[in-house]
Amino acid sequence: MSNELYTFVKEALEKGQSRSAIQQALQRAGWQQEEVQKALASFAEVSFPVPVPKPKPYLQAREAFLFLISFITLYTTAFSFGILIFAFIEKLFPDPVSYGFFSPRGLTTALASIIIAFPLYLFMMWRLAKAASKDPERRQSKVGKWLTYITLVIAAGIIIGDLIAVLASLLSGELTSRFVLKALTVLAIAGSIFGYYLWSLQKEEKEKPAQSPKGIKAGPPQSGKVSLGGEKPIAARIFAGMVVVAVASAVVYGLTLVGTPAQQRLIQFDERRISDLQQITYAIDSYWERNKSLPESLEDLRDPRYYVQSLSDPKTGEPYEYQLTSATAYEICATFEAVYPQDEAQAMPRYSGGMSFWDHGIGRTCFSLEVRKLMTPTGEIVPVPVKP
Repeated sequence: MSNELYTFVKEALEKGQSRSAIQQALQRAGWQQEEVQKALASFAEVSFPVPVPKPKPYLQAREAFLFLISFITLYTTAFSFGILIFAFIEKLFPDPVSYGFFSPRGLTTALASIIIAFPLYLFMMWRLAKAASKDPERRQSKVGKWLTYITLVIAAGIIIGDLIAVLASLLSGELTSRFVLKALTVLAIAGSIFGYYLWSLQKEEKEKPAQSPKGIKAGPPQSGKVSLGGEKPIAARIFAGMVVVAVASAVVYGLTLVGTPAQQRLIQFDERRISDLQQITYAIDSYWERNKSLPESLEDLRDPRYYVQSLSDPKTGEPYEYQLTSATAYEICATFEAVYPQDEAQAMPRYSGGMSFWDHGIGRTCFSLEVRKLMTPTGEIVPVPVKP
């Protein structure tokens, strides 16, 4: 607010001029209505010989904290929600030419982020709305407006970039259904954020706190309450409800795909077993190269020349089963505790013996291999499984 404008309003009120007369004179002089209203709102509408200044609105450290946390949790929720939807699209619409596969375990970080950030965002927004209802001038917080405009710029940039990517893919002939769905996801998330905060800014500009119907008469509002421009529009309530339902549904579906923490722990143990068996097969190959024979037992692989991280089950401590089936073939066994879903099995690193060689069910599973070696396209030497 201009000091010149503030001083003029103060002196005019001291001389007994009405607020309506002051507003009309300033507007005829070229001052904007919003500036005039802010200047008049700086003085309390109380009966006193001289103008009584109102406490100037300022942003306390607590309010700055609420604004910052609300926007941080907003960004976290939006990003994590996008990751979840992308993963669901990859699961429901697999691309045969893509090397990427859907993995439920990749959703854990996104799920944890939403579960923490989204309720916190709703809580912060509720606190800010509650504070603004008690003191409407807090809606003029510079920090809040700066963060809002920065969010609008970021959202607008994402929307423009998303539309450019869609058009570029269309022109290059790479516009697949999966890409379109992902582009629509980005557009929906960024567009929702942009639309909501743009609407909130426009709504604040239309509000006239602490004013009577004419906006300029002295005295408290007729209802005895501060006017905030009416109740929240039904469309805004519906939009907020749809957002909550969409986020909650994505979290629930993601949790069903990921499974319980106990199931994830069993999968981790099984992944460790597969890793151990892979290292053992490499060590057996090295042993064959040095000795031209297979080891009599896995204990022969404890030599430092054959790097094996573990020869025993990570949970029970029991050694893995190993037995010779011929001079150049052997069988190695382990007891597993979980069954990998097909998508998870595809997402796992592929070890010796082809795409599905190390797949397994629950319980004792044996793998038959021979020491004949095969050079993979990456230069990795792996054993070939014995044909059934």
